[in-house]
Amino acid sequence: MLVCALALSAHATTIIVTNTNDSGAGSLRQALAIANNGDTIDATGIAGVISLTSGELLVETSVTINGPGADVLAVDGNMISRVFRTPVSGKTITISGFTIRNGHAGNAGGGIDNENNDTLVITNCIISGNTAGLGGGMFNGGPLTIGSTTVSGNSAANGGGIYNSGGGMATITNSTVSGNSAGEGGGIFNIGVFAITNSTLSNNSASLAGGVFNNEVLQIGDTILNMGASGANISNFGTVKSLGYNLSSDSGGGALNAPGDQINTDPLLGPLQNNGGRTFTHALLPGSPAINTGNPTFTPPPFNDQRGPGFNRVVNGRIDKGSFEVQAAPGPQYQIYDIGVVQVGDSASQGFGVSPGGIAVGRSIRIAGSQAFTWTFKGGIVGLPNLAGRSYAVSNSANDFGIAVGTAATTLFGSSRLPVIWDHGALSQLPLPPGETLGDANSVNGLNIAVGSCDSGSLQRGVIYSDGGASIITQTTSNGSYFLTAFGINDARRVVGQGIDPQNAARNVGIVYDIGQDMAFEVGALPGMNGALAFGVGNSGFVVGSSMLNQGSGLPFIWSGKNGIMAIPLATGTTQGSARAVNSAGWVVGNDSSAFSIPFLYDGTNTYRLGDLIPPNSGWDLLMNTSSSALGISEGGIIVGTGVHNGDTHAYAMVPVAPSPTPTATATVTPTTTPSATPTPMSTATPTATATPTPRPSPTARPSPAPRPRPTAAPRPTP
Repeated sequence: MLVCALALSAHATTIIVTNTNDSGAGSLRQALAIANNGDTIDATGIAGVISLTSGELLVETSVTINGPGADVLAVDGNMISRVFRTPVSGKTITISGFTIRNGHAGNAGGGIDNENNDTLVITNCIISGNTAGLGGGMFNGGPLTIGSTTVSGNSAANGGGIYNSGGGMATITNSTVSGNSAGEGGGIFNIGVFAITNSTLSNNSASLAGGVFNNEVLQIGDTILNMGASGANISNFGTVKSLGYNLSSDSGGGALNAPGDQINTDPLLGPLQNNGGRTFTHALLPGSPAINTGNPTFTPPPFNDQRGPGFNRVVNGRIDKGSFEVQAAPGPQYQIYDIGVVQVGDSASQGFGVSPGGIAVGRSIRIAGSQAFTWTFKGGIVGLPNLAGRSYAVSNSANDFGIAVGTAATTLFGSSRLPVIWDHGALSQLPLPPGETLGDANSVNGLNIAVGSCDSGSLQRGVIYSDGGASIITQTTSNGSYFLTAFGINDARRVVGQGIDPQNAARNVGIVYDIGQDMAFEVGALPGMNGALAFGVGNSGFVVGSSMLNQGSGLPFIWSGKNGIMAIPLATGTTQGSARAVNSAGWVVGNDSSAFSIPFLYDGTNTYRLGDLIPPNSGWDLLMNTSSSALGISEGGIIVGTGVHNGDTHAYAMVPVAPSPTPTATATVTPTTTPSATPTPMSTATPTATATPTPRPSPTARPSPAPRPRPTAAPRPTP
């Protein structure tokens, strides 16, 4: 019986705080008095102010103290006592979700006094308006971790915000230290070991060291230091190790000389205020040099900036310096439509492109073949006929005048492929250049000129189909690079695709060919890369694709004659990607990836995950699978690709709820000409039939090019 009683008493307990009284039953003071090691004190159910009238709160056990949020519940010392003190050494204490304010101590720690080597964790708190001789906001003598917390408006002789003593080992991250004052060390006074990361120190002041007074060891990285009324950002009498990517409005004490450090630079901060979340922060103003200049190798956690859930820590592919992350503007809103399958029982469908006016194209997959289709918002899905002897077909591109082009093959992945054209639904094979036996058609423009590739089983070349004939693109770039595959063509007759460099067969070449000028050139490469693949070209001249080092993973880019090649920021949580299509406004779609394939939209400023732009209850998964893609965008912003809808891999069309802000053509969901239906049995745009279980097809828009041959001399131009 005695053993049982001991076991019960040692079991961790949750103690509920039920009121804001200074003392007595249900009070925070009473909960602290009865807490045992390992207990949790839960004050999340109350709001207001706990006004201390009978002295400081003693934390004498290893305990977790949870509040409802710093904006909901405050513990106030009334300027007659400090707020919290830890009088017993060797304890582990966590405090979260409170404002700790108006504490006063003649010696140490007006808000919190941790001078007895306790392990202290402070998260999601505000520590403000406290005063003391040492450490107005906090005095620390042990292991200390501060996260997502604001320390502001405190004052002391030394260490207005935080005083870290010789026995202290402090870490502060994702936090703000602002508006504190002292004789020395307005924000922080350190004679121990102190690490500061992803934080903002601003407007602190002192006669010596307005920001940080360091007399021992200081590490600092990804942090903003903005001078207050007096005192340097760092006054160093010990050792400072910069972890890089800091931004200081002054010289940073001469210690900020690591990669990414910026000194004598105005960070362009807003005032300390409510910018969302439970604690006050300094927003980064437009044009701030801290935006997208933090450590490029940073990966979460933390997943959020200081403000918490709803405020991503990484936006546009790179972290901002400091504790505040500029969030993407609210994205355009879309409705998503299931293009469906051609025949009930088809196992899947894929969307490969869309005309300028909104005609979607792709293929519907079944056990023994695939059928090309077109789709319109009003007409739904229309199956297209296939070549005799070819069970697999895909429509890759369409214009708004009844023409679609694609490929017919004997397997899903393009064996024995032949280029085909559908003219108002009527099928014919496109001719091949003399001597070529295989080919495909990847894109068609408004002039009915199509492009693709051809080969005879060995050397693959880019090809143009026009006026009933076909010709190989023989023009080369200045270094002799030539077309392997043409992926896109615009109405200005500019062709883009994949080329090969005869000097370096391992290097991808993003190549552009101007038919009118009979001139070819490369789009170049992003920094750190040596080549590219060009997948799409818009009618205003933008070119998009992926830039990579040799055959490695790529990064999405957009190219223009004015600006050259520029990186498109990666979608949140991704590490590589490829841009696949662009409209005249410069809006780009493509696929980024990490563990999953993430289709994205880039509007010229921000990159959005498509899964974040559709209604949350749509049944579509565009975020957590490897089948999703975005391969086409119309002039009016209609996006076509592939996703998972209620468990089935289907083509989709995403239609803007409101017109895109700056397109050059009016959004038209209904095309000028609707392809006529074939006798193939049809399903609606959103069939209810259960898909036959088969392996999911690759989301790639087109079969990958054949293995590259070793470079050979380019043939003579075709007459």
